[in-house]
Amino acid sequence: MQMTIDEEKIRSIYRELSTNMSADMFVLDHNNIVVSSVNESVKVGEPFTEKDILDRLADERYVLHAASGDKMVYNRKINNNWVLVSIIPIAYLRADAEPVMNHFIFIGLIGIAFGIAITAIVSYSIISPIKRTIVGIRRFESGNLDARLKVDGNDEVTVLARQFNKMATEINGLLENVRQAERQKRTLEIQALQAQINPHFLANTLNMISFIAGMKNENAIVTLVNAIIELLRGSMKNDAHLHKVSEEIALLKNYITIQDYRLMSKFDVVFDVDPEIENHLIPRFVLQPIVENAIIHGIEPSDRRGRIAIRGYQLNGMMVFEITDNGVGINRSEFPKIMQERKNEGKGRFTGIGIGNVNSRIKLLFGDQYGLELDSEEKEYTTVIIKLPVKKREENRVQHHAGGR
Repeated sequence: MQMTIDEEKIRSIYRELSTNMSADMFVLDHNNIVVSSVNESVKVGEPFTEKDILDRLADERYVLHAASGDKMVYNRKINNNWVLVSIIPIAYLRADAEPVMNHFIFIGLIGIAFGIAITAIVSYSIISPIKRTIVGIRRFESGNLDARLKVDGNDEVTVLARQFNKMATEINGLLENVRQAERQKRTLEIQALQAQINPHFLANTLNMISFIAGMKNENAIVTLVNAIIELLRGSMKNDAHLHKVSEEIALLKNYITIQDYRLMSKFDVVFDVDPEIENHLIPRFVLQPIVENAIIHGIEPSDRRGRIAIRGYQLNGMMVFEITDNGVGINRSEFPKIMQERKNEGKGRFTGIGIGNVNSRIKLLFGDQYGLELDSEEKEYTTVIIKLPVKKREENRVQHHAGGR
């Protein structure tokens, strides 16, 4: 920060007094550089070199003996850095009553010093807050995101500091949201990658089994193996890509076929999906983990024949799926725990993806306004509602909406 003060403004304060008294007046800084002067022989901006005067700058008043006659020297400190030096001929002082003249000079010098001091104080009061602001901004710019500016006034610089502090806090919050979203994204991608380690080998092996079973007319085995193959092929695709609702339903039907054989036709599944949404886009393996939980936790433990109803429709600009089973139900106190489950392990599971994983993945991909909702009555039913955005065109990658987290 650089500030320029016209030297003429300072000199005008004492020029008339200097002229009337035939005196030399000038202002020196702490480095003995001339700040202001009325005498052309004392150059402004250059070092003052007269040793007799420099050696006695600490003296308030003394007599200087010179070839041109004795002179009275008055040194008056303006602040910690500046000194006003006044060299007045003693002949002028003796021309009238010396005491009166000394008082007049003293008062005049005090007035001059006061005027210069006020100028310096006003300048400092402007420069100091600006310097603090610049230092704080540079600290923030260098990577110290916790840097904040001092707010201790009501002027324009204080308003600027207050706005900067608010902006810095908001930036910190946004960066933290981005970091959390990226951490969750990496975790989900790692889980998806882990699920893709062996399916290639299994798919090739199952293809061979299906071919052999077909040659021997083992149709049940062919049906079961083909269902497993299609599920494995779906799991081998990149989880960050979207696919059509119709493809997701096809994968789901293959999974249901496998579970139907495993449980020996203990349950029925009814699909009611609006044809208008079949070409809409949906993340992979969003419906399958929900149906998986319905079968394993709802239908399988029940002592009655199971029924799963799967509805899909468009409502209020959203794509909604409802999956309801007539199994053993869930105690409502368990809802928070279930919504936090990222991974499920156990017999009969294909992916091991928990309901909490599906909910987090949907929110990470599309925002907090989407996700899962639970409703259940023990020994009666369980319903999972899935809310997704309506996406009608192919997208290579889903952009994560970190601002919505």
